[in-house]
Amino acid sequence: MATKIRVTNGPDAGREFIVQRQRVLIGAEADADIRLSDTQLQGHVVVEYRNAAYHVINMLRYPIWLDGEALAINDRRVWYDQGSLQPSAVTSLVLITDHSVIDPEDQRRVIETDADRNRWTVQTSWVIAGALVVVALMVLAGAGATRNRRSGTAPLTVSAMRRESQRVLETLADETFRNIAQRRGVEVEWRQLSDSLISARLAEARMDRPAAASDYRRVRETARDLVEVFGPATGAQTPAGVNDDSIREVLQMAERIASQKLLEYD
Repeated sequence: MATKIRVTNGPDAGREFIVQRQRVLIGAEADADIRLSDTQLQGHVVVEYRNAAYHVINMLRYPIWLDGEALAINDRRVWYDQGSLQPSAVTSLVLITDHSVIDPEDQRRVIETDADRNRWTVQTSWVIAGALVVVALMVLAGAGATRNRRSGTAPLTVSAMRRESQRVLETLADETFRNIAQRRGVEVEWRQLSDSLISARLAEARMDRPAAASDYRRVRETARDLVEVFGPATGAQTPAGVNDDSIREVLQMAERIASQKLLEYD
């Protein structure tokens, strides 16, 4: 047996890596030892073997979560066996260690295990489920989505809220959608919406209600502004498979989530 890092949630769910070196970089960039496809990752999470224990060093530009507790930027903490690491709003990893000692001079590459054979099934199910949610919401939303949302739409359940928040974040992080936002001149607002929603979820996890409320207000206002940009009167063309209606539906969902959360906090 060897120490492993397994991806349990997110676009890389099902992948598993054998760790055989003292220092490992996790991220979405080309220089990462464990390279993930989660585009929300900006920078690296460092996993370092020191004093017979694994440590996580947060080198991302925002706080992350380790075993249910926030880990601030540049902070370090021990990552225990079976502990959960959440470097973004959608990705989670777990450490599986056999407590073997790692030679500091050992520079063998991180090896991805045969668990990757199951990745296609996991990812396909994840994508299909997300697509079905999008289609169902678009059918239900129809032409009167904005009016219905502001005049008494039934509140989302806890599970639906979690699922829709993740879907919104995945869309905001998608390169195709980000490129569209850049062409419309709202790249900064698009990034702000994503960052604010991530920040709100992190604030909720650490039970910081004032911070969460502040972030959700920013989500609501930014989403409303972006809805106007992708409104029905723009007539702008987008890449094949993406239209203003689908973008607007995601933005309206972000506004709906934020509005419902603010009702809970007020």
